[in-house]
Amino acid sequence: MYNKIHKNISKNNIKTITMDIFDTVLMRKIWPEDLQFIKVAELWLEIFQRDFSQKITAFEIYSLRQYIRNEIFRSKYNYEIKEGEEFDVSLELWFGSLVDFIAEKYNKKLTDRRKRSIVERMIEIELTVEHKELFVNHDLISAISRIKIENPDIKVYFASDMYLSTEQIKDLLKHFKVEIFDDGVSSQSVGASKSTGRLFTRLSEVFNIDLFSNLHIGDSLHSDVFMATRVGCETIHINSPRLRRFRTKFGKLKLKTVKFFSAKKDQEFFSSSLNSEKNQAAVWFNYGLIFSQPLFIFLRYVGLVAKNTQANLLMVSSEAKVFHDWGMKISPTDFARKNVFVANKLNRKCMMRALVWFLSKNHERFNAHSIQSTINLGEVSGSRSEIYKFYFGKDFPFSDLNINQRTEDEFFKAFLKDIQGADEKFTKHLRDSYDYVCRFLPKNQAEVVIVDVGWGGTVQLLYAEFLKLKGFSNKVSGLYVGGHDHVENRTGINLPKNNYLLGNVLSAENSRLWNPVLWEYPFTNKPQFDEDQNRLRYIRKGFEKGLQIFCGTRQNPIEYFSSVIKPQIRRLISNPNTNETKIIGSIRFDIGFVDESSFVICDTQQSRVSFWRDLIKRPRTILKNRVFAPNYWTFAIVKYYWLKPMVALRNVYRKIRGRV
Repeated sequence: MYNKIHKNISKNNIKTITMDIFDTVLMRKIWPEDLQFIKVAELWLEIFQRDFSQKITAFEIYSLRQYIRNEIFRSKYNYEIKEGEEFDVSLELWFGSLVDFIAEKYNKKLTDRRKRSIVERMIEIELTVEHKELFVNHDLISAISRIKIENPDIKVYFASDMYLSTEQIKDLLKHFKVEIFDDGVSSQSVGASKSTGRLFTRLSEVFNIDLFSNLHIGDSLHSDVFMATRVGCETIHINSPRLRRFRTKFGKLKLKTVKFFSAKKDQEFFSSSLNSEKNQAAVWFNYGLIFSQPLFIFLRYVGLVAKNTQANLLMVSSEAKVFHDWGMKISPTDFARKNVFVANKLNRKCMMRALVWFLSKNHERFNAHSIQSTINLGEVSGSRSEIYKFYFGKDFPFSDLNINQRTEDEFFKAFLKDIQGADEKFTKHLRDSYDYVCRFLPKNQAEVVIVDVGWGGTVQLLYAEFLKLKGFSNKVSGLYVGGHDHVENRTGINLPKNNYLLGNVLSAENSRLWNPVLWEYPFTNKPQFDEDQNRLRYIRKGFEKGLQIFCGTRQNPIEYFSSVIKPQIRRLISNPNTNETKIIGSIRFDIGFVDESSFVICDTQQSRVSFWRDLIKRPRTILKNRVFAPNYWTFAIVKYYWLKPMVALRNVYRKIRGRV
């Protein structure tokens, strides 16, 4: 090692040396690192069983530990960290949030004093394990010591991407009697990391280092070699010993085995909670039970965003009240915060009416073209008469001349005049919508986060437009269960959003996991039709049982969703049984924005014989309008009417045609 460093110094006129700490200067005995975290969790277990529950396991603590760090990190970066800034989770924030999470999970209350005591003890155990499970890379230390003796002008600094603070790392180095460093920084303390290259820049600023005359030594190919080279440093890569590589593979296998058995227990627990009866009540109960889990997982993250950022969280649409009510049961402290708002009437209809009313009342600044652009922005589809009905009501005496004889530009000029001159009773819902949206204008400069199920982000787009027109400069982001890029592709407007649980719902991965109607229906707070009232009552019972299950899981929420809940949802959506098809398929869905037309998502009233008779007579019409129509439950229709062979042939035909 000495020869390699000496050669580099001589060749490149090196003035300073920077070094990684973990697995460079201090080597880990346990690999992968997660096994050490499990060991720490085993030492924490006594604390958590005493203060929270005897049922809690070491694996559960470990799993939640990793989840909490990732989610805090994610929430900060998505909604608070400004461009150019970086964030790492301190032990105090990390472990404090973990204690809060577990306290809420097991419905325990802690005093601030007791919480501080627990966190301090957790940190003490963490650092003790670090002391025991590390050893010094003496070859490297000896080489650097010799280099410093031969080159007394060369300064040596440490640069570590680590959740430990700079002072905690210095204490660790002191414990191991490593005395080669003049100074150093950790990513947690300075808010910059090697993985982005910015930690090197911070080092340069703090210690007046010329990066082009700096040699960096570390074990990470990305952070310590590629990024260091990118900012101008010379580099030396510390290769992993062969024994460590073997131990890492063995450790990963061990970790995978532990996770497998934990997931299996959660799967058995969940499956045993499903109602095995075949009546309607049981089907709706199971439907609610299944979809309660992604809801609770999503809400848990919403709570973390509320807690760890200053952003204004605005829950919108008919799901908002359900989100808030169940959020209060999952994380009452977070959902009671002053930066959480419930706007259950703020939806696309409300936003469109509010915007058009604002534009019409400010005709000195805006004209008919502005209204036309806004209506197009909201993607209102329908005839001119339907547009009138939506904005004025069915009884408004609009002129046939406006509808039939004018150009698009002339139509909207007449439309604007009608709004300005209409009787108050025809514009009341416009004024009410405007007043309602104004209730939720931000009171500060913090970012506004629209919280909703998904999918396109139209409400976010319209709300952002409303703020801009009103003179607000707040950034407007979206936080959704899942989403797609249709609005961005249509408008060319970038919508900053986090599709937290499903990502892009139109991806191949989600092809059998997502159906907009089946995802939205359990979360609605406003029954649209008479039959919904009783159905939602059974669904809520499923939610109540689901809360017990969610609080009893052994894995962290993200892994639990992947291993246990995803298969349940995928099975229900892509392969429902006949009973589920008939009962859940009877959901009536109002597609309407203007025309208010509704449909049953899987109409099984027609017999299979009759259906096939129509299909043979009119194959294109039936397939287009009955089977593959948007928002229908295609998988259920295909299975119920024995259409799988036809769909397979259709897919083969499409592939062949695509290749040609």
